[in-house]
Amino acid sequence: MPPFEESLDLKKPTLRESLRSAKDFAVYYLPYKGLALLDLTAILVQAGAGVLTPLAVYRILNVALPAGNPGMILRWALIVLLLAVIQSGAEYVCLRWGHILGTRMESRMRQDLFAHLETMPFSFFDKNRTGQLMSRLTNDLTMLAETAHHGPEDILVSLLTMGGAFAVMFTMNVKLALIAVLPMPFIILWGSVYQGKMRNGFRMIRRKVAEMNAGIENSIQGIREIKSFNNEPQEKCRFDGINGALSLSKENNYRIMASFHAGLGFMLQIYTLLFVL
Repeated sequence: MPPFEESLDLKKPTLRESLRSAKDFAVYYLPYKGLALLDLTAILVQAGAGVLTPLAVYRILNVALPAGNPGMILRWALIVLLLAVIQSGAEYVCLRWGHILGTRMESRMRQDLFAHLETMPFSFFDKNRTGQLMSRLTNDLTMLAETAHHGPEDILVSLLTMGGAFAVMFTMNVKLALIAVLPMPFIILWGSVYQGKMRNGFRMIRRKVAEMNAGIENSIQGIREIKSFNNEPQEKCRFDGINGALSLSKENNYRIMASFHAGLGFMLQIYTLLFVL
């Protein structure tokens, strides 16, 4: 498990730190390599079925129907149905066992993190509030579990689906396939620009969640003193400030996400205009 820093301030990691974190993170797949292999296999099957389905539909519309062959239409229709069943089954495996994989990795990481936390010196606890440490053990590790499951899946599905789709398109119509490639550099550039913005936004949200947990923990622990000195209005005002900062961070991140998806959707719609022209 990577060591705690002396401060829990979520600064931007260097490339070396990112590579080290990725290596430490990958170790947690090893005890569950069977589940990871099952999940990756299901992803491959799902992506393959997704690529083959439009090709089968194309055969129905452009070969079987013009030929007026009921037997051929039925065969290709059964193939489409079979691909749909295979894709649904693979999706079930990904959703169920992929999430189980992420949950088990999260549990093991939490055990290691708590064990490491027990070895930290008193100075570490003097610099970091209990609520922040609890946020690391709960909220942040839950986000890591989601990454453990969805990260490899999304990357692999995207690469396989796009690669397979373009391969099929080039075998069917080279000219249209080349036209379809034209917007790709702009889509990749758009994603690269907003990747950093969304990463910083989510980092800020995690920081604000940790601050809120720390504020709640301090207020609950000191509730006797607060009531003794009638400081409830001050505590409420302080909490409202922390809560408002968290809400503002989420709203700013949603603005970035909306801009990213809206721009990406616009560029995808450009495909229609390209084919028309």
